[in-house]
Amino acid sequence: RSPSRHIYVLYHSSSRVMVSFLPKTLLHHGISPPLPTRIHRITSRDRRRRDNVVALCSKATVCTSVPLPSTCADAAVDARQVLRALREMKQSERPSRVRMELPLPQAGVENDKIVYLGKHGQLADWSGGMRQRFRATRPLVDTLLEGRQANFAGLLEDAEDGVGVWACDGDITVLTHVADTTAGLLFKLLRGEYGSAPTREGAMVCVVNAFWTDGGEKVGNPWEFKLREEARDVLKAGSWEVVYCLRAVRTAAGVPGTIWRRYPEPWLVLDETGRVVLSKEGSEEPSSAEVAEALNRTANATE
Repeated sequence: RSPSRHIYVLYHSSSRVMVSFLPKTLLHHGISPPLPTRIHRITSRDRRRRDNVVALCSKATVCTSVPLPSTCADAAVDARQVLRALREMKQSERPSRVRMELPLPQAGVENDKIVYLGKHGQLADWSGGMRQRFRATRPLVDTLLEGRQANFAGLLEDAEDGVGVWACDGDITVLTHVADTTAGLLFKLLRGEYGSAPTREGAMVCVVNAFWTDGGEKVGNPWEFKLREEARDVLKAGSWEVVYCLRAVRTAAGVPGTIWRRYPEPWLVLDETGRVVLSKEGSEEPSSAEVAEALNRTANATE
């Protein structure tokens, strides 16, 4: 048992290992992994042994079931708990630049059930452009910030960009939909050109449903040297912690699943029944290949 999680290893035979993994926060809700006949407890002091178990997790069948949010509003409430936990952390210990990915409802559908819409919802009908996308996102951000001292400050510059801003609790600034084409607005905000709050000591900036390219490689035109240099610095890998993500996915073979992350817990990949089929430690999201392998393997095993 480590301070943040439990890991159990179950040996079914000499050739096959089944790993049952569950974050400690979920154990508090009464969800327990299946009890094995033989338990090896992994401690944080035994790094090599722990790393071996984590490596096995990526290859083994993980059989824990986890209750996922079923609607977009539920996901925003779930993300609110993560934001609350960050708010309660010491300013010196929490990340100062964070991202959240909230699922968006289908356009033209009355309910907000979470369905597969592709990464960043690009498969949905956004014929109304970023204005329409922002109209779908704003209620979710309002739900995310419910209970906090938050107010919507408006849209930055061009309303067609859909970059909304909220001021929260005096030291948290929330933005939406920052992309490669609008990254300059984010840089201005971080420099304090829209107000000093993001530049104060201990301030946190949270970008919801951003879709800039990793490292900001596609920001600006080739001759915009200063903008591109700033993008490489501000958007470099590892500079923005993804503290919440809930995304419906589907492999090329048509196998559905979900990617879920609640900081500081690991990234989880779940199949359509809610079973965890992959867990990955650290800030880096599982790759498309890792997600596809885990979901396809589980689907083949149940056929």
